[in-house]
Amino acid sequence: VNLSTNATISARWSSNTSTQTFDLAEGNGWRKAYVLAIDEAGNLSPSIWYSDQILMDNTGPDSGTVTLRGKDRNFVLGDRNTFNDALTRDPRVFVNLAGFADTDPDGFGPDGASGIADMRVWEEGDTEPTTWESYRTEFYFDVSADDDTKTLNVRLRDNAGNINPAESLPTGVQDSIILDTTPPADATVIINEGAIYTNDRLVDIAFYLGTSDNAVQWRTGRGGTWQNCAAATCSSNSSSPDTIIDLDLNTVMAGGVRDGEARVNLEFQDEAGNVSTPFSDFIILDRTAPAVVEILSVAPRTTSAFVDIDDSSDTLSGVASYEAVAMRQG
Repeated sequence: VNLSTNATISARWSSNTSTQTFDLAEGNGWRKAYVLAIDEAGNLSPSIWYSDQILMDNTGPDSGTVTLRGKDRNFVLGDRNTFNDALTRDPRVFVNLAGFADTDPDGFGPDGASGIADMRVWEEGDTEPTTWESYRTEFYFDVSADDDTKTLNVRLRDNAGNINPAESLPTGVQDSIILDTTPPADATVIINEGAIYTNDRLVDIAFYLGTSDNAVQWRTGRGGTWQNCAAATCSSNSSSPDTIIDLDLNTVMAGGVRDGEARVNLEFQDEAGNVSTPFSDFIILDRTAPAVVEILSVAPRTTSAFVDIDDSSDTLSGVASYEAVAMRQG
């Protein structure tokens, strides 16, 4: 048999065996091998040249970018555009691979490379898997559940077995995201500067959070609309708290405003979307004046009278003070 890369008979003939070793041209791209057979009488094979081709690919996949995205307070279920690529409250993160390709550096075009076949994905700190999984450009990955910065590694392999980044390197292509699953846990709510009673349903609220809590929004505990804090984060300074001016108790009391104890519950949300348990303060709303007191006796031609002031006539805040007015008759 005569082996050739260009269908040209060479001076080198070899004995006919089922397997032959043949050196293809270097570089990437399609390589063709031609075989011409001749018998002992000198007759050439009737089709002159038999041939087959193979794709030569000795370059690993091109490097691209890995992007981790998660659910923060702005996430909308079913809308991938609302993912956050820096922060998440959910350990299940969305992974996007972009810009990875298996191109041919020698100019043969798409047919000069074998294509990406497999990948390995693992979290920093874990052992790299020994098995490969099918390559995908989008998928979910469960990172470890403790609050911290999470880094993911991706290593790719093409159909020819080339690997990038090389296995000799300890990491793959990386991206990181912060996992925060802890809601604000410490807040103080103060109504009307700590007053116990009020006769006005419009009250002022002051609130501040613990120094380790980074809330960015608040709402009243009856499912109110989230409101932004005065600054980028809610105040953690008791001397300079955030304030709510003229909060109508009618909006926070079940069944509408009425005299009695009024409790204001506030919930706080951090940037990751973690919502606190309600924090509260209460005040007693009393819009009913005490009943008229009874003058029990007045002695004739005297300047004094005995007056009975009955605290039970005001069951909420009680009688705080009184003023006696003398009127002369006749």
